[in-house]
Amino acid sequence: MQAEDIITKDNITLGVAIIGAALGVFNTCRDWINSRVRVQLNVISVQDTNQSSDSFIKLNIRNRSGFPITITDVGVCLHDASDVVMGETKFFPRGNHLPIRMESRTECKTTLNPLHKLSEIKNVYACTADGSCIKKKIKAPSACRLGWSEA
Repeated sequence: MQAEDIITKDNITLGVAIIGAALGVFNTCRDWINSRVRVQLNVISVQDTNQSSDSFIKLNIRNRSGFPITITDVGVCLHDASDVVMGETKFFPRGNHLPIRMESRTECKTTLNPLHKLSEIKNVYACTADGSCIKKKIKAPSACRLGWSEA
């Protein structure tokens, strides 16, 4: 085989087609990964005073997406219920209220004042406008008796 046999119009076209197909698959995967809503939910601290009215859960919600998102709901789930529990008080900084728009790569802290004892709470959650919900388990209530503890 000589160089003249290898470098033909058909082989060059085949090489360009293979490179184009590989780049198409790469770009599709990259766009799919970049267009996902990525929200990180962390329990910062828990205060349990054995009275539901004085209990607090501090959360940090972080938008890890490359685009703005809207947080539409934040709350708790109980051990004996598969659904979320409504009615807890939510405190946001600077007097903000739900829904909250979060720019790309930003975070927001919030405090929940649940209507139930912390021993009854299984998860905390945050939901976005596109319908995705992120749940995070809180530390076992026996480990966070009185005062603040890291979760």
